[in-house]
Amino acid sequence: MKQDILVVVENLRGEIMEISYTMLAAGRELANGLGGKLTALLLGHCAEKLAGSLGAADTVIYVDHAALAEFTPDAYRRTISAVVKEQTPRLMLIGHTSVGMDVACGVSQDLGTPLVTSCQVIKVNDGQPWYTSLICGGKIIAEGQIPGPTCVVTMMPGGYKPEPGRVA
Repeated sequence: MKQDILVVVENLRGEIMEISYTMLAAGRELANGLGGKLTALLLGHCAEKLAGSLGAADTVIYVDHAALAEFTPDAYRRTISAVVKEQTPRLMLIGHTSVGMDVACGVSQDLGTPLVTSCQVIKVNDGQPWYTSLICGGKIIAEGQIPGPTCVVTMMPGGYKPEPGRVA
């Protein structure tokens, strides 16, 4: 089973959103702990210059299409699902944001993979990824092993500092 991590990069009006760097920081730790690679998935149109700021990733996949110039749930869902199906990462991280929540369930359904939401921290324990998820407005903390072989995970801000996600 592949141990790679794929991070879906959120960008808006030509800028990478902070949650993307947070997920890249988490993804870097996970990839190192699992012995896999970290890939950033950047969607857009004429936005390839943004790939230069995703230095924590081993690889950047950039999908350029006019239908991806602005966020639309259907185009993003179909594109992300196709890339994840081709890449078969162990985990696909997407922000627990309005954008991420618009597509995460659909990607999970398209691929027939589990979905773990509201994760603040993901760590490697005995060679397996485990999550800590805040539910019911943070009143309940759920922890568990992330199911495989591929799992869609929504990440909340606050569990990781974004700075390590920016560096090469």
